[in-house]
Amino acid sequence: MGHGVSCARTGDEHDYFRAAQLGDLDALAALLAADTSLARRATLYDRLSALHIAAANGRLEVSLLLPCHPRRGSPPPVLLLGL
Repeated sequence: MGHGVSCARTGDEHDYFRAAQLGDLDALAALLAADTSLARRATLYDRLSALHIAAANGRLEVSLLLPCHPRRGSPPPVLLLGL
């Protein structure tokens, strides 16, 4: 299972969501240090946050780095864990 990375608007945005999907904390930290607005971005089509993508892919360690920003219309990240 797991959610793939939907189309992103920029290269950095795609890298950010991909790092969340893979649980790459070093890449996430570097990308957020360069552009803190990435933390508020969502995927283009399904409006999932990086935290949603990380949870759907079982990357719980990402939750330590990313803030939780609830979005209307998106399920809470914990529901994507299948707990």
